Amino acid sequence: MIGASVGIAGELSFSKGPWTLGVDRENGALRSVQWNGEGISRNPAGAPLFNWGPQWPASQKNKLVSHTWDDKTGTLILHTKQDNWLVDETFTLGPDLLAISVKLVYSPPDKAAEPVKFDRASLAMPIPKEGRYFLPGKRDFLNQDAAGLLSALKNGEERRSAWGIPPLLIERNPALSLIFMPEFRNDIAGSSIKIDGDSAVIRQESRAAGWAYPDEAQHIGPFYLAVVAGSLEQAFTQGVWEVFDNIDLKAVSDTPDWFRDAILYSFQPGGTIASGWKDLGGFVPTREELLPHLRQLGFNTLWMLPVETGHIYWPRDYYQ
Repeated sequence: MIGASVGIAGELSFSKGPWTLGVDRENGALRSVQWNGEGISRNPAGAPLFNWGPQWPASQKNKLVSHTWDDKTGTLILHTKQDNWLVDETFTLGPDLLAISVKLVYSPPDKAAEPVKFDRASLAMPIPKEGRYFLPGKRDFLNQDAAGLLSALKNGEERRSAWGIPPLLIERNPALSLIFMPEFRNDIAGSSIKIDGDSAVIRQESRAAGWAYPDEAQHIGPFYLAVVAGSLEQAFTQGVWEVFDNIDLKAVSDTPDWFRDAILYSFQPGGTIASGWKDLGGFVPTREELLPHLRQLGFNTLWMLPVETGHIYWPRDYYQ
Protein backbone atom coordinates (compact mmCIF):
# COMPACT_ATOMS: atom_id res chain seq x y z
CA MET A 1 0.00 0.00 0.00
CA ILE A 2 1.36 3.41 -0.94
CA GLY A 3 0.07 6.44 0.91
CA ALA A 4 -0.25 8.29 4.17
CA SER A 5 -2.67 10.50 6.03
CA VAL A 6 -2.20 14.25 6.14
CA GLY A 7 -0.44 15.40 9.32
CA ILE A 8 1.01 18.74 10.37
CA ALA A 9 1.71 21.11 7.48
CA GLY A 10 4.67 19.78 5.53
CA GLU A 11 4.42 16.30 7.09
CA LEU A 12 3.11 12.89 6.13
CA SER A 13 1.62 10.90 9.03
CA PHE A 14 1.76 7.12 9.46
CA SER A 15 0.03 5.30 12.34
CA LYS A 16 -0.05 1.70 13.51
CA GLY A 17 -1.10 0.56 16.99
CA PRO A 18 0.28 3.04 19.55
CA TRP A 19 2.81 4.58 17.14
CA THR A 20 2.50 7.66 14.93
CA LEU A 21 5.37 8.87 12.74
CA GLY A 22 5.56 12.28 11.09
CA VAL A 23 7.74 12.51 7.96
CA ASP A 24 8.89 15.62 6.11
CA ARG A 25 7.30 15.75 2.65
CA GLU A 26 10.39 17.28 1.04
CA ASN A 27 13.48 15.60 2.45
CA GLY A 28 11.99 12.51 4.13
CA ALA A 29 13.31 13.40 7.59
CA LEU A 30 11.61 11.84 10.59
CA ARG A 31 9.96 14.93 12.08
CA SER A 32 8.10 13.35 15.00
CA VAL A 33 7.50 10.11 16.90
CA GLN A 34 4.49 9.58 19.17
CA TRP A 35 3.44 6.62 21.31
CA ASN A 36 -0.17 6.55 22.50
CA GLY A 37 -0.32 10.29 21.85
CA GLU A 38 2.78 10.96 23.96
CA GLY A 39 5.46 12.92 22.12
CA ILE A 40 8.64 10.82 22.11
CA SER A 41 10.74 12.74 19.58
CA ARG A 42 10.36 16.05 17.77
CA ASN A 43 12.70 17.19 14.98
CA PRO A 44 11.48 20.64 13.89
CA ALA A 45 14.69 21.37 11.97
CA GLY A 46 14.08 18.35 9.73
CA ALA A 47 17.58 16.95 10.25
CA PRO A 48 18.20 13.61 8.50
CA LEU A 49 17.76 10.54 10.69
CA PHE A 50 20.88 8.73 9.38
CA ASN A 51 24.40 9.83 8.59
CA TRP A 52 27.64 7.97 7.93
CA GLY A 53 31.33 8.62 7.51
CA PRO A 54 33.69 9.60 6.31
CA GLN A 55 31.75 11.64 3.70
CA TRP A 56 28.79 12.53 6.00
CA PRO A 57 26.45 13.05 3.01
CA ALA A 58 23.45 13.84 5.22
CA SER A 59 24.85 17.36 5.51
CA GLN A 60 23.95 17.82 1.83
CA LYS A 61 20.48 18.61 0.46
CA ASN A 62 18.26 15.53 0.70
CA LYS A 63 15.14 14.65 -1.25
CA LEU A 64 12.27 12.25 -0.56
CA VAL A 65 11.83 10.33 -3.81
CA SER A 66 8.93 8.08 -2.76
CA HIS A 67 7.55 6.05 0.12
CA THR A 68 5.79 2.74 0.69
CA TRP A 69 3.41 2.08 3.60
CA ASP A 70 2.00 -1.37 4.44
CA ASP A 71 -0.82 -0.85 6.92
CA LYS A 72 -1.18 -4.57 7.56
CA THR A 73 2.36 -5.06 8.83
CA GLY A 74 2.97 -1.50 10.00
CA THR A 75 6.01 -1.15 7.74
CA LEU A 76 7.10 2.16 6.23
CA ILE A 77 9.91 2.49 3.68
CA LEU A 78 11.22 5.93 2.77
CA HIS A 79 13.21 6.19 -0.47
CA THR A 80 15.48 9.25 -0.38
CA LYS A 81 18.49 10.58 -2.26
CA GLN A 82 21.40 12.11 -0.35
CA ASP A 83 24.23 13.42 -2.52
CA ASN A 84 25.54 10.35 -4.40
CA TRP A 85 23.69 7.89 -2.17
CA LEU A 86 20.31 6.19 -2.50
CA VAL A 87 18.86 5.62 0.96
CA ASP A 88 16.00 3.31 1.98
CA GLU A 89 14.92 3.75 5.60
CA THR A 90 12.59 1.01 6.91
CA PHE A 91 10.41 1.51 9.98
CA THR A 92 8.57 -1.44 11.53
CA LEU A 93 5.95 -0.38 14.08
CA GLY A 94 5.34 -3.12 16.66
CA PRO A 95 3.13 -2.93 19.77
CA ASP A 96 5.88 -1.52 22.01
CA LEU A 97 8.94 -1.73 19.76
CA LEU A 98 9.94 0.49 16.85
CA ALA A 99 12.64 -1.05 14.64
CA ILE A 100 14.51 1.15 12.15
CA SER A 101 17.01 -0.07 9.55
CA VAL A 102 18.67 1.50 6.53
CA LYS A 103 19.92 0.32 3.15
CA LEU A 104 22.62 2.52 1.62
CA VAL A 105 23.64 2.35 -2.03
CA TYR A 106 26.55 4.40 -3.35
CA SER A 107 25.29 5.66 -6.72
CA PRO A 108 27.74 8.08 -8.39
CA PRO A 109 27.01 9.36 -11.92
CA ASP A 110 30.04 7.42 -13.17
CA LYS A 111 29.27 3.76 -12.48
CA ALA A 112 32.94 2.93 -13.11
CA ALA A 113 33.96 5.17 -10.22
CA GLU A 114 36.28 3.86 -7.53
CA PRO A 115 34.67 2.66 -4.27
CA VAL A 116 34.53 5.04 -1.34
CA LYS A 117 35.34 4.38 2.27
CA PHE A 118 32.42 3.63 4.55
CA ASP A 119 32.45 3.89 8.33
CA ARG A 120 30.17 4.50 11.32
CA ALA A 121 26.55 4.66 10.25
CA SER A 122 24.57 6.38 12.97
CA LEU A 123 20.97 7.23 13.79
CA ALA A 124 20.27 10.51 15.62
CA MET A 125 16.92 11.13 17.33
CA PRO A 126 16.26 14.26 19.44
CA ILE A 127 14.13 13.92 22.57
CA PRO A 128 13.12 16.49 25.20
CA LYS A 129 15.83 17.35 27.71
CA GLU A 130 13.87 16.03 30.69
CA GLY A 131 13.90 13.03 32.99
CA ARG A 132 16.65 10.61 33.99
CA TYR A 133 19.20 8.73 31.89
CA PHE A 134 21.11 5.51 32.54
CA LEU A 135 23.96 3.92 30.56
CA PRO A 136 24.24 0.42 32.11
CA GLY A 137 27.15 -0.55 29.87
CA LYS A 138 29.32 2.51 30.47
CA ARG A 139 32.94 1.55 31.10
CA ASP A 140 33.31 3.86 34.08
CA PHE A 141 30.10 2.57 35.65
CA LEU A 142 31.20 3.63 39.13
CA ASN A 143 31.52 7.19 37.83
CA GLN A 144 28.40 9.32 38.22
CA ASP A 145 28.45 9.99 34.46
CA ALA A 146 26.67 6.66 33.94
CA ALA A 147 23.38 8.03 35.28
CA GLY A 148 21.78 11.33 36.12
CA LEU A 149 19.30 14.02 35.16
CA LEU A 150 19.22 15.22 31.57
CA SER A 151 18.42 18.70 32.81
CA ALA A 152 21.75 18.77 34.68
CA LEU A 153 23.77 18.34 31.47
CA LYS A 154 25.08 21.48 29.79
CA ASN A 155 24.81 22.30 26.11
CA GLY A 156 27.30 20.21 24.15
CA GLU A 157 27.88 17.69 26.97
CA GLU A 158 27.91 14.05 25.95
CA ARG A 159 27.50 10.71 27.70
CA ARG A 160 28.51 7.55 25.86
CA SER A 161 28.07 3.83 26.51
CA ALA A 162 30.82 1.26 26.08
CA TRP A 163 31.09 -0.33 22.64
CA GLY A 164 29.30 -3.65 22.49
CA ILE A 165 27.02 -3.06 25.51
CA PRO A 166 24.66 -0.61 23.89
CA PRO A 167 21.30 -0.17 25.75
CA LEU A 168 20.54 3.41 26.76
CA LEU A 169 17.62 4.08 29.10
CA ILE A 170 15.60 7.28 29.51
CA GLU A 171 12.89 7.82 32.13
CA ARG A 172 10.55 10.57 30.94
CA ASN A 173 8.49 10.21 34.11
CA PRO A 174 7.85 7.37 36.60
CA ALA A 175 5.16 5.97 34.29
CA LEU A 176 7.04 6.16 30.96
CA SER A 177 10.57 5.04 30.08
CA LEU A 178 12.42 4.53 26.79
CA ILE A 179 14.99 1.95 25.78
CA PHE A 180 17.29 2.77 22.85
CA MET A 181 19.40 -0.09 21.54
CA PRO A 182 21.26 -0.70 18.26
CA GLU A 183 21.62 -4.17 16.83
CA PHE A 184 25.07 -5.41 17.87
CA ARG A 185 25.12 -9.00 16.58
CA ASN A 186 26.41 -8.00 13.13
CA ASP A 187 28.68 -5.05 13.92
CA ILE A 188 30.02 -3.52 17.11
CA ALA A 189 27.65 -0.78 18.26
CA GLY A 190 27.07 1.80 20.95
CA SER A 191 24.76 4.58 22.16
CA SER A 192 25.26 8.13 23.35
CA ILE A 193 23.47 11.27 24.53
CA LYS A 194 24.50 14.79 23.49
CA ILE A 195 22.77 17.96 24.61
CA ASP A 196 21.75 20.38 21.86
CA GLY A 197 19.87 23.34 23.28
CA ASP A 198 16.58 22.13 24.76
CA SER A 199 16.99 18.66 23.24
CA ALA A 200 18.97 15.57 24.14
CA VAL A 201 20.08 13.90 20.91
CA ILE A 202 20.12 10.11 21.23
CA ARG A 203 22.67 8.64 18.85
CA GLN A 204 22.86 4.94 18.06
CA GLU A 205 25.93 3.99 16.10
CA SER A 206 27.12 0.97 14.16
CA ARG A 207 30.86 0.56 13.64
CA ALA A 208 30.37 -1.13 10.27
CA ALA A 209 33.37 -0.25 8.11
CA GLY A 210 34.80 -1.07 4.71
CA TRP A 211 34.41 -0.01 1.08
CA ALA A 212 31.18 0.97 -0.67
CA TYR A 213 31.21 -0.02 -4.34
CA PRO A 214 28.86 1.61 -6.86
CA ASP A 215 25.36 0.07 -6.80
CA GLU A 216 26.17 -2.41 -4.01
CA ALA A 217 23.87 -2.19 -1.00
CA GLN A 218 25.06 -1.71 2.58
CA HIS A 219 22.53 -2.94 5.18
CA ILE A 220 22.72 -1.34 8.64
CA GLY A 221 20.62 -2.00 11.73
CA PRO A 222 18.03 -2.46 12.97
CA PHE A 223 18.07 0.23 15.64
CA TYR A 224 15.42 -0.27 18.32
CA LEU A 225 13.25 2.04 20.39
CA ALA A 226 11.11 0.38 23.06
CA VAL A 227 8.58 2.02 25.36
CA VAL A 228 8.01 0.77 28.90
CA ALA A 229 4.98 1.91 30.89
CA GLY A 230 6.99 2.21 34.08
CA SER A 231 10.06 3.61 35.81
CA LEU A 232 13.68 3.49 34.74
CA GLU A 233 14.24 0.67 37.23
CA GLN A 234 11.45 -1.36 35.62
CA ALA A 235 12.86 -0.67 32.17
CA PHE A 236 16.28 -1.94 33.30
CA THR A 237 15.17 -5.04 35.22
CA GLN A 238 12.31 -6.10 32.92
CA GLY A 239 12.06 -4.00 29.78
CA VAL A 240 15.56 -4.69 28.45
CA TRP A 241 14.98 -8.44 28.70
CA GLU A 242 11.65 -8.09 26.90
CA VAL A 243 13.44 -6.31 24.06
CA PHE A 244 15.95 -9.17 23.93
CA ASP A 245 13.05 -11.63 23.70
CA ASN A 246 11.34 -9.59 20.97
CA ILE A 247 14.46 -9.58 18.80
CA ASP A 248 15.20 -13.24 19.58
CA LEU A 249 18.41 -12.52 21.47
CA LYS A 250 18.83 -15.39 23.90
CA ALA A 251 21.65 -17.07 25.76
CA VAL A 252 22.85 -20.32 24.22
CA SER A 253 21.06 -23.33 25.68
CA ASP A 254 24.21 -25.39 26.34
CA THR A 255 25.95 -22.83 28.57
CA PRO A 256 27.91 -24.80 31.22
CA ASP A 257 26.87 -24.35 34.84
CA TRP A 258 30.25 -22.90 35.89
CA PHE A 259 29.90 -20.07 33.39
CA ARG A 260 26.61 -18.86 34.87
CA ASP A 261 28.36 -18.06 38.15
CA ALA A 262 31.69 -16.97 36.67
CA ILE A 263 33.18 -13.65 37.79
CA LEU A 264 35.90 -13.10 35.19
CA TYR A 265 39.25 -11.41 35.59
CA SER A 266 40.85 -10.87 32.18
CA PHE A 267 44.48 -9.86 31.68
CA GLN A 268 47.53 -10.17 29.46
CA PRO A 269 50.16 -12.29 31.20
CA GLY A 270 53.02 -10.01 32.13
CA GLY A 271 51.14 -6.83 31.19
CA THR A 272 50.13 -4.99 28.04
CA ILE A 273 52.49 -3.84 25.32
CA ALA A 274 50.88 -0.39 25.44
CA SER A 275 52.44 0.08 28.88
CA GLY A 276 55.73 -1.55 27.97
CA TRP A 277 54.65 -4.51 30.14
CA LYS A 278 54.87 -2.21 33.15
CA ASP A 279 51.24 -2.19 34.32
CA LEU A 280 51.57 -5.69 35.81
CA GLY A 281 55.33 -5.59 36.24
CA GLY A 282 56.13 -8.64 34.14
CA PHE A 283 55.47 -12.36 34.44
CA VAL A 284 57.02 -12.95 37.86
CA PRO A 285 55.08 -10.20 39.71
CA THR A 286 51.90 -11.31 37.94
CA ARG A 287 52.40 -14.88 39.14
CA GLU A 288 53.57 -14.07 42.66
CA GLU A 289 51.63 -10.91 43.56
CA LEU A 290 48.51 -10.68 41.41
CA LEU A 291 47.16 -14.20 41.00
CA PRO A 292 47.20 -15.19 44.70
CA HIS A 293 44.90 -12.26 45.58
CA LEU A 294 42.25 -12.56 42.85
CA ARG A 295 40.00 -14.86 44.88
CA GLN A 296 40.12 -12.41 47.78
CA LEU A 297 38.95 -9.72 45.36
CA GLY A 298 35.90 -11.81 44.44
CA PHE A 299 37.01 -13.38 41.16
CA ASN A 300 36.59 -17.09 40.54
CA THR A 301 37.58 -17.39 36.86
CA LEU A 302 40.67 -16.28 34.90
CA TRP A 303 40.64 -15.28 31.24
CA MET A 304 44.25 -15.01 30.09
CA LEU A 305 44.75 -13.15 26.80
CA PRO A 306 47.60 -13.89 24.36
CA VAL A 307 51.01 -12.30 24.76
CA GLU A 308 51.16 -9.28 22.43
CA THR A 309 53.77 -8.62 19.80
CA GLY A 310 53.85 -5.08 18.50
CA HIS A 311 50.14 -4.30 18.87
CA ILE A 312 47.14 -5.19 21.01
CA TYR A 313 45.61 -7.01 17.99
CA TRP A 314 48.86 -8.79 17.14
CA PRO A 315 49.17 -11.79 19.45
CA ARG A 316 52.39 -13.74 19.42
CA ASP A 317 50.63 -17.08 19.84
CA TYR A 318 46.98 -17.82 20.58
CA TYR A 319 47.84 -21.04 22.41
CA GLN A 320 50.90 -20.22 24.53
